[in-house]
Amino acid sequence: MAEIDIVRFAVNETPYCFWDLDAKQRNLDFINSIDPFYFQHIANLHSEALDGDEKQYAAAALRVAYSHGLESFFALLCATVQAPDCVIGWLLRYQNVELREVVRKISERRRIYSKLQTKPVTWDVIVEVIFSYFITGDNDKDAKIRKNFARLWQRFASDFLQDNHVYEYNSIKHGLRARMGGFHLAMGAEDIPGVPAPPDKMRMMVDSEFGSSFYVPVRLQDRHNFAVMQQSVNWDPINFAYALQLISLSIKNVTGFLKILHGIPIKEVPFSFCDNDETYDEPWRRQFSISSFGMNSQISPEAVCPATKEEILAVYDQKQDSKAER
Repeated sequence: MAEIDIVRFAVNETPYCFWDLDAKQRNLDFINSIDPFYFQHIANLHSEALDGDEKQYAAAALRVAYSHGLESFFALLCATVQAPDCVIGWLLRYQNVELREVVRKISERRRIYSKLQTKPVTWDVIVEVIFSYFITGDNDKDAKIRKNFARLWQRFASDFLQDNHVYEYNSIKHGLRARMGGFHLAMGAEDIPGVPAPPDKMRMMVDSEFGSSFYVPVRLQDRHNFAVMQQSVNWDPINFAYALQLISLSIKNVTGFLKILHGIPIKEVPFSFCDNDETYDEPWRRQFSISSFGMNSQISPEAVCPATKEEILAVYDQKQDSKAER
């Protein structure tokens, strides 16, 4: 009987054990199947449509692709941190809540389970490990490349962990239940209290063609009781196009590290970086003075007597009793 390989790893703090007749080859086959240029293709495809009649659809596609790209990249990166010898297992078992928690722990320099031979696990440390096989021969250049990617991944993490970022992503991807298009905000002094200032006295504070409006839950004392509020955000889809290019670049470098780790000769694995340092900042270059605006819920937490879990679930018993009486 063939010997069975066993690989033990954790997804955040959940333990798993992977069994295979050749775990290393299985992992390498999986890594080789990863296509880092998919998100680059999406960026190029929809960027061309931003000047056409369906530019709002193109902008929405870029917005969704950005969140999709962030999840794909961070899942691959966190798998590399926690289970470089079982990336396939980590990616098949993780849940989004666990992925976000690992990314949050790295950003906050908190302890995590890691097979990387270094502590603490920070973005700077992860970059040093990923690029440990990539040396240009110029120490200053190497240091700058690592610094740029560490800053880039940290900013990606900040976007990935924003609650509104998640709500907007879900609202667009699940049937486009968000209204596409940005918002404008103008302000002006009232000549008569309570009477809006005339248009000629209004000063435009922000005006965006692109963005979205969507609903987010507002907690009322506990997680079982909530209201909703409308959130509007402005953004420039060109930011997402640049971000997707950089996500593709990042995925390529992480998979390159993993291939070398699994025995592929270093000379056969190219790494990539941007010649211009400013390119790493392009996803956030086009910003608005006011990028988000929320319409608060009309219900305050103090105005409600929260329903208990039992009271909420009792509605189902009432419906069943009503059907039985018929």
